[in-house]
Amino acid sequence: MSDHDHPSAPSIEVPDNPQEYIELLRDTSTRATAFAAFVAERAADCAGLIRSGQDQAAFGSLATLSGHLQDFLSYLILAAEALPPAAQRMVHDLRDRILDAIAPMHGCLEEGDLVELADAIELDLVPALGSYEDLATTVHGALAA
Repeated sequence: MSDHDHPSAPSIEVPDNPQEYIELLRDTSTRATAFAAFVAERAADCAGLIRSGQDQAAFGSLATLSGHLQDFLSYLILAAEALPPAAQRMVHDLRDRILDAIAPMHGCLEEGDLVELADAIELDLVPALGSYEDLATTVHGALAA
């Protein structure tokens, strides 16, 4: 699947009406699992490009990946606001796990440590994104309530 054929990004324009907001989040939550899986796949592909020495393609892939991550994290932040406290904590934990996976990447890039960058993507970011699948039922169920 190319970046042009990806599932809809769970980006949200917040309506003024609270009920419309919940409906929009509920609809978005149905696409979020596929989008998280897509982003995880793109991240794994980026790490593969880094490992194979295709630096130019890898950096282009990394730039695209950062936009996808921003969309997904925005969704998590907005969805968490509409969830009950227990589900909200779970979403915040996932958000923090993703941010913790992203945090060392900047240093890897500054130091030119592409092996460490690929490791951070494969060993931390991809599993963090993949774990949304376990949380999706809780999020969707809480939004449907």
